[in-house]
Amino acid sequence: MRLLGCFLSFLVFALQSSSNAQNPAPSPESIKDPKAILEAVRASCDFEDPALKPWYLKATYELYAVDGKSKEEGTYERWWRSPKEYRSTWARGGSAYSEWHTSDGKVYQLTSGQPLYLFETNIPELLLSPLPKSGEYDPAKDWLERYTVEWDKIKVPCVRVVGKEASPGANAPPSYCFDPKVPIVLLHTDGGGVSEAYSRYARVQNLALPRSVVETVDNRTLLTVTLDSVTAIDASDPALAPPPDATIVNPSVTQISARVMNGKRIRGPLPEYPQKAKDARIVGTVILEAQIGKDGKIHDLEAVSSPDLLLTAAAENAVSRWEYQPYLMNGEAVDVRTTIKVIYQMGR
Repeated sequence: MRLLGCFLSFLVFALQSSSNAQNPAPSPESIKDPKAILEAVRASCDFEDPALKPWYLKATYELYAVDGKSKEEGTYERWWRSPKEYRSTWARGGSAYSEWHTSDGKVYQLTSGQPLYLFETNIPELLLSPLPKSGEYDPAKDWLERYTVEWDKIKVPCVRVVGKEASPGANAPPSYCFDPKVPIVLLHTDGGGVSEAYSRYARVQNLALPRSVVETVDNRTLLTVTLDSVTAIDASDPALAPPPDATIVNPSVTQISARVMNGKRIRGPLPEYPQKAKDARIVGTVILEAQIGKDGKIHDLEAVSSPDLLLTAAAENAVSRWEYQPYLMNGEAVDVRTTIKVIYQMGR
């Protein structure tokens, strides 16, 4: 509970001075409407604003193994000219992945080595788009609720996405907590044991960008991302042009949030709670990365994080047999990559 309290002292605005000093944004603590809080914070970190000047950022990240130990390190770079024209590049070990989006709507790709993990592909979203997108909650089924949490005698405003059809005993709804004075995100929890903590913000073209993001599950680290630099670039920067050996691609696998896919599961056994794990009172969340095919079946499954190998095996055994409604895009079924969380707690 001391986590957010310490973050409040690390707000660092650098790189550029604010041009809104005379017209500051309203503080989250002063806003009562939860939707208005999200809108105010989104406006302060909208790195897809067409009015922005071209920019480049570099970040380093670290992935952690199932046992919680450091696994691999990598770098993420992004060159941005407009919402439709940008490049992202990941490099880790002997692997590299680059993707160019061009003004005509085409996507070019150049890869080598092993494919990216799903958590790696989420790095741009963690840094540049921490709030829920409009499609991640359904106004017909969900509503936004404002509440306040106190850390170290500091009241922190939060917003959670509450499902109207949530059943007793269901996971806690995803929530977002904000600095009370400045419209920035401090913490996101997904209700399934996963959380992202944001700190040490920098001011870039009058927008707020976190210098540090730490993603954890049940207090075990999954991913850390550290912002190294942000600089201005020329609109004609050659890094934005796809090289001759890059290929045009139509993404064959769509990344969909666990929240969306949860509602599409139609059948499959519940994971067993191994008696040995119960006797040892082992609890926590097993996170699996899965590819769900056009037929709705699991075609690839890998454990990303787990409190114990017994729980990993039980979760994989059940989830590998789950089936989903095929995910449709433009009326056609597509392959989907997502995360699946299996929560083990005493009393099940």
